[in-house]
Amino acid sequence: MLLIRLTILGVFVGIASAQNLPANRSKQDNHAQSQTNNPCSAAPLCHYVQIQPIGEKEQSTSKDQPHDWDHWEEAFWPATWSNWALAVLALWAGYMAWKAIRFQKATDRAWITVKGIFNLSQPIDSPGYVPSAIYDIEVTGNPPVRIIRERFRCRIVPVIPGTNPAQPLLEKTQTFKSEEGIFPRGSVNPSGYRYQIPAPLEYGKPLTPEELIDLRNGKKILCAYGCIEYQDAFRHPHYTRVCSVYRFYMGEGMTDRDGKKIDPSGFRVSLTKGYNDYT
Repeated sequence: MLLIRLTILGVFVGIASAQNLPANRSKQDNHAQSQTNNPCSAAPLCHYVQIQPIGEKEQSTSKDQPHDWDHWEEAFWPATWSNWALAVLALWAGYMAWKAIRFQKATDRAWITVKGIFNLSQPIDSPGYVPSAIYDIEVTGNPPVRIIRERFRCRIVPVIPGTNPAQPLLEKTQTFKSEEGIFPRGSVNPSGYRYQIPAPLEYGKPLTPEELIDLRNGKKILCAYGCIEYQDAFRHPHYTRVCSVYRFYMGEGMTDRDGKKIDPSGFRVSLTKGYNDYT
């Protein structure tokens, strides 16, 4: 802040100096001209009386008066280069200070990141089950963040024809059933704070046999997305958007040497435009 104030002061000093120089030079020239025209300037004891006819007034025109700009060109080139150079240097210093402040804000801010997606232990293999995605959220960076709103939604949507793997046919922007968030507004979370947000199938209804057949046949797809809105320590608004879809795999019965399933069915990150980004 001190550097910015000095920058502004330097600009005004440079401009004021450049404007005053021609005026001072003009005053000196006017004084010298008056001394030359005055015949008694060299004799301090000389007195004279100027007689002016009654009724006549001295008429002067603007042409007889010296102007400040008469010596502008003469005074500008030799005497004001240093002042203009000082003003340019002050502007450059202010620009560098502005960049340093922006860099400091960018490096000292906090972020909300999605570390992963958890699936419930039971896969979608039979009707009557309520699928749900669980997002693993973490606050990273130096200062804490203030959560403004957290909204998530899980629903069954059509598939974009001709896409492989299948991609969800969604609106251009994320839509939610409610404007209210999951948790109370204004909560402050420090750096390193980690928590989970579940996103079950909306309305909490179980899958019907028809819905399960459409999901397995690729006519429709299960999509879980959400948005976290928050503020950093500088009160700048930010958001983190995430989106995932449920993938079925035929080889979920296969396991590795440790007995772990190889690429089982579950939610996977979807790169749908406008649904998986951050600021």
